Amino acid sequence: MISALFFILLLAFIILYIIIGKAAAVKTETVEDYFLSKKGLGIFSLTLTLLATQLGGGALLGSADEAYLKGWVVIFYPLGMSLGLIVLSLGFGARLKNLGLKTIAELFQKVYGSYRLRQIVSILSIATLFFILVVQGIAARKFFASIGFDFNYVFLSFWFVVILYTTIGGFKGVVNTDIVQTIFIVGTLILVFFVSKSFLIIPQETVNVRSFYKNVPWIGWLLMPLLFMIIGQDMGQRCFSAKNSKIISKAGIIAAVILMISCSFAIYFGVLAKKLGLDISANKGVLMTTISAVTNPVITTIFACTILMVIISTADSLLCSIASNLSFDLIFLKNKTAKNQLIISQIITFTVGISAMLCSYFFNNILFVLIQSYEFFVSILFIPCTMAIFYKKLSIKPAVSSMIVGTICFIGFKLWIPPISKEILTLSFSYFSFFVIQKMVSRVDIRPCA
Repeated sequence: MISALFFILLLAFIILYIIIGKAAAVKTETVEDYFLSKKGLGIFSLTLTLLATQLGGGALLGSADEAYLKGWVVIFYPLGMSLGLIVLSLGFGARLKNLGLKTIAELFQKVYGSYRLRQIVSILSIATLFFILVVQGIAARKFFASIGFDFNYVFLSFWFVVILYTTIGGFKGVVNTDIVQTIFIVGTLILVFFVSKSFLIIPQETVNVRSFYKNVPWIGWLLMPLLFMIIGQDMGQRCFSAKNSKIISKAGIIAAVILMISCSFAIYFGVLAKKLGLDISANKGVLMTTISAVTNPVITTIFACTILMVIISTADSLLCSIASNLSFDLIFLKNKTAKNQLIISQIITFTVGISAMLCSYFFNNILFVLIQSYEFFVSILFIPCTMAIFYKKLSIKPAVSSMIVGTICFIGFKLWIPPISKEILTLSFSYFSFFVIQKMVSRVDIRPCA
């Protein structure tokens, strides 16, 4: 890799992102503008920001690392994310848009009639998204180590820039940088794949079916990202910000296809690294090591910048989503002027970013933290969230019951592994609890949304 070229490219992107952030800030007048971009995203910008949100450190770096260890079976993870985008495009996203929400947690006040429950759900959302944000920090640290810049000041400077332009520009700034990042990422992946001529090498592997079902958490890889996609604040924020519900349907499908192809490239290079017998150290990423081995220094340098774009594209989205939960659900802003609301929201965004940066030093396994975060949120909230999306009015009791059962199952199945899928069992018990309690509360009028 050519260090001088890398830093020149990185500096150019940094300057561009700060300019984009400042340009977005000029048109931001209210806190809703700051977090929802005046609800004016068109199909092009929505497609690319949906894709950028998922095309992060876990999707590419994490998938490549796991593919090196487990092979092509890791395809279940990006498949789950892609199917989640498709489900959003088939109606879930449109329903979220038509409900006129600012956050997913607001569902619990609107449908279940409980502001306290909304706050609890928002806290759970913040915790989940925060750990996923921490994963992006882990990915960044591992990346810098893999290219020989294992110095704290390099990572800290990089992360501070992400925080800075996100804080300045808000959601509009995030979306505009997503457009730049996604075009650069997808273009570079295609360039690397064909320039390296690695497509001429077809890695083959023998799959032991018994070992596959016993040792590979394929249901968790497939199911958790899929279900989280439907109820996560980061994706919900994009649905809320679309011009109309029809745009969501088109954008979701296009983003799903591009996401699946992009992640397949990463998994391919992970499997290829194993076939070529490349030595991967504990602190060196599989993806960068493989690209270095099959391309020249210039291509490797360009791809190094791509990896940073991948990490940034998810990190800024998560940062903005967490801050929106805090601002709309937990921090009282109503009695403040529009200017003070914006200042408070920016302070919140900056604080969350710094906190995630510090926490990234306490974890190391990318895909494990991602899946645990997804599972935690889905286990507790998937059933009451989806019920709230499809019904106008529900009792708070079945929602609370479902959340308690989901929490018990999430913890219990960590201590005891059931003979069948713990994810499916958890969702089944959670739904059964919701259904039984709702039947008992027979006086509540349950009418599906039109």
